[in-house]
Amino acid sequence: MIIKTGSEVTLLYKLTYDNAEGELIEETAAKEPMSFSFGKGEMLDAFEEELAGKKHSDEFSFTLTPKQAYGEIQDELVVEYAKDSFLVDGELDEDFLQEGEWIEMTDDDGNVFEGMIEENKVNTVLVNFNHPLAGESIHFKGHITSVS
Repeated sequence: MIIKTGSEVTLLYKLTYDNAEGELIEETAAKEPMSFSFGKGEMLDAFEEELAGKKHSDEFSFTLTPKQAYGEIQDELVVEYAKDSFLVDGELDEDFLQEGEWIEMTDDDGNVFEGMIEENKVNTVLVNFNHPLAGESIHFKGHITSVS
């Protein structure tokens, strides 16, 4: 059976920066492969385009540009907030505002956004809401373990 819209796909892969020899970002293990429903919007469109028509035991190796993957870094998604935005019960927990930590923030409509604290300044905090892989070319290498 080949991979097409509606297929349940299971695969193993290594994800690296730039190319097959790049720094490892993520790797699946045989006991925990990745599974998804093809064509249901669960995966990047370009990722699915590369897998379309493949079948069980086929290997794959491809690179996605930032445009095909998570986009370019958008400066407008790096936002500076006054520290009083982070008060809880009138208190500011500076330990919570560590650079490199991921935090969830809610807008006025109740939408939740995840961002990384880029800089904890004296009176403000710089939060980056770009995807962690924005601006990066990423490479997938692996094989299909099942298609149903």
